[in-house]
Amino acid sequence: MKIHDISKIFKTSHEEKDININIKFFGDNWLVEIENFYDDIEAVHSYAQSCNYTNHSSIIQMQHIIRSFAPIINIDDCMVEHISTLVGRKIVRETAMPFPPTTNKLDSLGIFSIITPEIFEKCKKETNNYVPPHRDDFVNCQIYLSGGCGTSFYEYKGEELEGLSDMPSKNLETPEDYEKYVNENWNEICHVDGNPNTLIMFNGQFHHAVDFKRQYDRDKNRIIQNIFYADVTSQLTYDLIDKVDDNDRLNYIILHEFLNNNIVWRTDDPKIQQEKDNYLQGKETILPSETYYQHIRRYDGI
Repeated sequence: MKIHDISKIFKTSHEEKDININIKFFGDNWLVEIENFYDDIEAVHSYAQSCNYTNHSSIIQMQHIIRSFAPIINIDDCMVEHISTLVGRKIVRETAMPFPPTTNKLDSLGIFSIITPEIFEKCKKETNNYVPPHRDDFVNCQIYLSGGCGTSFYEYKGEELEGLSDMPSKNLETPEDYEKYVNENWNEICHVDGNPNTLIMFNGQFHHAVDFKRQYDRDKNRIIQNIFYADVTSQLTYDLIDKVDDNDRLNYIILHEFLNNNIVWRTDDPKIQQEKDNYLQGKETILPSETYYQHIRRYDGI
């Protein structure tokens, strides 16, 4: 049995001052792309290929892939914190798998996902092998370890879908039906090519799907490394209300209420300071002043 030194395999030499992060915003959705992520992509690719894979439904869910769970090294927390600052949210590593086995800790266990040439061929011929644009309840991060195809991102044309797993009704019999279904319900607004050693991270509410229509290297496995993060902005903001000093408390009260009411998305939105100024000056506020007073009266001296 071969012993892998994962500290060397997953090595990165990035520093915040010189890392090239390409970030795009699409309304409340965001997409981060980092090229040349690992120092030795061939070592990571070889490690991923050596793992044992399964197509058990509890692991792959509705996707037509095979997956493996294997030990990995966590991505540098400084990089994640830097991305959090850029997108105006608080992003942290998930502490448990978003699907079985939920008892495993993500700080020591990762996921590799493969679309094989055989799966590519099925997706070309059989409609039920397509996974339409969808959303997730976590911050999605994936690192392309090989070629194959990238990822497309979409804007839904209809009224807001309530649940993350909600889909418009469909009756698909052919690949042409699928393409028509996607074109009728979504606008593709961007895509990434999926070049090897490229990391992307995006908020899970951003509709996305495997970019089958731009496939290349169909004779090779499409291998990606999945890493899951959580957006804890709202909970963190609420917790900080009790921890910050009196001068900053009102800022976090307003931020917490604005986030819950979908008034702002970024934690550094200038509307927050404007709302604070209006409240303190007795002017009209976006939310009723009683909303803030209910928080404030819990603290003596405010």
